[in-house]
Amino acid sequence: MSRIYDISDVGSNDQLIKYATAAQLERLREHTGVSHAAVAQAIDMRDTTLSHELGDQNPPSNDRLKQLDELLVALAPDMEDVGLLSSLGIRLRRLADRTSLGAHIPASWAGRTLREPPSTEIDVLIKATVLLSQFLAADNANRAVSPIRERHKDQIKQTVEQLIMIGVATPSPLNVDALVLLGSFANYVDFVRDSLERRLRTWPLGFRVWRAISKLARLSEMKGPLAPRPLKVWIRDLLEDAEELREKSLYPGRSLDLELALVVPSEWSPPEDDWVGNVLLARAQNPNATLRERATAAHGLWHRAVANDRPDLAKTKSDLEKLVSAFQDDSASEDIVNGLRWLAATLQNVIREGNPICNSWPPAGGNWLATVEDAAELLESPAIPKNVLPGTKTLFKHSLLQNGGVERRHAIETLLAAGMAKPVTEALGRVLKKERKEAWLRIRALFALGFLQHRSEGVRGTLADACQDAFKSIADSPTPTKIDEMHAALFAIGDCFGADGAQKDARDIREELSDLLRDLVIEKRTNDKPDLYPIARAASYMLTVTAQPRENGKIDLAEELLKGLREHPDDVTRELSEWALDSRFDPHDGTIRPLFRAA
Repeated sequence: MSRIYDISDVGSNDQLIKYATAAQLERLREHTGVSHAAVAQAIDMRDTTLSHELGDQNPPSNDRLKQLDELLVALAPDMEDVGLLSSLGIRLRRLADRTSLGAHIPASWAGRTLREPPSTEIDVLIKATVLLSQFLAADNANRAVSPIRERHKDQIKQTVEQLIMIGVATPSPLNVDALVLLGSFANYVDFVRDSLERRLRTWPLGFRVWRAISKLARLSEMKGPLAPRPLKVWIRDLLEDAEELREKSLYPGRSLDLELALVVPSEWSPPEDDWVGNVLLARAQNPNATLRERATAAHGLWHRAVANDRPDLAKTKSDLEKLVSAFQDDSASEDIVNGLRWLAATLQNVIREGNPICNSWPPAGGNWLATVEDAAELLESPAIPKNVLPGTKTLFKHSLLQNGGVERRHAIETLLAAGMAKPVTEALGRVLKKERKEAWLRIRALFALGFLQHRSEGVRGTLADACQDAFKSIADSPTPTKIDEMHAALFAIGDCFGADGAQKDARDIREELSDLLRDLVIEKRTNDKPDLYPIARAASYMLTVTAQPRENGKIDLAEELLKGLREHPDDVTRELSEWALDSRFDPHDGTIRPLFRAA
């Protein structure tokens, strides 16, 4: 009988990687008939060794995951969602060195690669890999790297800016590669940090730059005590400005600044001067922050205290117990009060058990929890191999119920890498169809749909309906959570259909929503209501990433509406719209420049 893969600890990278690998190999067997033994032979392994790596021994290395990705792509090119295992390994294991780079280029190709301008995002990654390889080679030989820096200074500067643009684009494995490369470049090129900070502080899409800075922190963590002090000071300065920066953020609910705080090495923020803990506690206490932010901050505060065995654990416990009482007593609007109570219940659960992560659901909830459980049962279908069905159900529940933001995202990433996007998006659609009251839960389902990027007709309809429903809801009673739901729906459309190759789907869903979008922009629904500015920001983002070329001289809907939004009173909306019109649309022929060229 096949081994059954479930997830008992969503914080265990080993379990997540084994589950995703087993799922892809089982999909391959069902799709092509290729057995595990044949896979092992193809990658020069014994079948028993492969079985052990998916069993009780250490999971496949990242090199092994790359081999499996290559094999899956070669043997099943028509199978959806293959080739993502290595990317998952990099994300979960926090790899940030040469072995984790996606492109390995023969040295003899370097000259031509550096001479020719990149025409695609892949070309940018290849050029960056070639440049970085020269730095690494000189470093390994104990030779000065300054001649390389001087010889290629113009190309390095351009490449760094293009990597930033790829890193802040809609979610994809290319983001990971770009961010890893940026983190590595920062060791050799001083201006990388300056470029990142400038983008973070002044550019509307800069909220995603937090991810690149997280990579720098992780790379420094690998160096231990040798990590440069200026980097620690720089990251502290940025995080201590996080509350101010979130006010200007295009997507504060994404909590990427908090994810940086959670990867800062514990020794950088000792109990006597716990500035990271202060950042997390301030966000957890902030009544104007979204539930996602407050939950990520609160659970992250507990996780770092327990996982790092910090001496200030008792203080953290006391702070969180006060938060639990505040969440329980909060007289919030009906669309979020159950979310706050669920957050309080899961915090009580981990504090009582002394666990860093919530892996079991406390006896709380109501009809909304039953909706999630019912949707999980929909996953029992032929599309999911029986041996990974338990793990798929568990990760699906974590994608909605887990209050730790990092762990919730890891659950979604693992489902994508495992090839489970199609059935999971159908179950998420069920939640959105059945759960009409709990806006906080709908927001999580919308984020998962955008991140999974499964562009089916069903997903398109689900997101369009969610956007229409949210628009009607804020017209009736615009609570902060309903505004956040509308924001999440527009962002999910941008993330799902703003990727390269999704132009037709993007055009279709925008056409379905054209009346709503025109009403939103032309009628200036958000212009004189600062509380609704987040919706204008999300609309500007969605139009920016789904922009289409002119057809027969007729301007695209995105170009039309961005011209309206560049007059918006909200600085962030106006600046992003102006940037998109100047950088994405060619003024001569109306073609669309890819984001990396817009650098």
